[in-house]
Amino acid sequence: MRLAYFFWNSFLPNFFKNFIKKKILSIQYKNINLSRWTIQKISILDIINKVIQFDNNVSLYETSIRWNFKIWEYSYINWPNTFLFSLNNYKIEIGRYCCVAMNTNMITYNDHLSNKLTNYPFIDYKEQHHWWDIIIWNDVWIWMNCIILPWIKIWNGAVIWAWTIVTKDVPDYAIYAWNPWKVIKYRFDENTINNLLKLERWNWDIEKVKKNYNLDFLNNNTKNE
Repeated sequence: MRLAYFFWNSFLPNFFKNFIKKKILSIQYKNINLSRWTIQKISILDIINKVIQFDNNVSLYETSIRWNFKIWEYSYINWPNTFLFSLNNYKIEIGRYCCVAMNTNMITYNDHLSNKLTNYPFIDYKEQHHWWDIIIWNDVWIWMNCIILPWIKIWNGAVIWAWTIVTKDVPDYAIYAWNPWKVIKYRFDENTINNLLKLERWNWDIEKVKKNYNLDFLNNNTKNE
């Protein structure tokens, strides 16, 4: 295995490696759209071992992914310069129908500890690094140039405005923005949010989502048909 990996890294040209990775991904998943740059940045071992996982019908453009990552159906990450970095069995997970814009960064650990003699990150993964998951639930819109810190959970239907540093969990259907960053409002009133959460519309098929896009069904006793 080590010899094969050495041969892969040392002798095969990038265009051939990208072709092989794209072929494997097309067998594993249906209708995924990954830019050439994104495919080049993904490790072949992460693909084979499914450390990095894609659901069907997802798109990623100019996105750098490292290790434990999962993105669910009908979500996309826009280009360029989006960096998603997870390590040590901690994960970044993005739910269904999410939109992530360019220059957004997510990282699951902090290796610069201010309570030590030096801020320099000496490599001691058991003591020096602090690890957390980052969970983005369903129907979340993250504008461009955002930073999502470790430990963060962004709940269903939330919106993160551009240039925001997310330092705490974001509630369902909240709009998170400004400096200092905070929830400035909610997308809907409390009753509508509760009804939407009960419906779990991110589990609907795509045609049903399109049919009910304008929320007209909420005016009819919150029925989804």
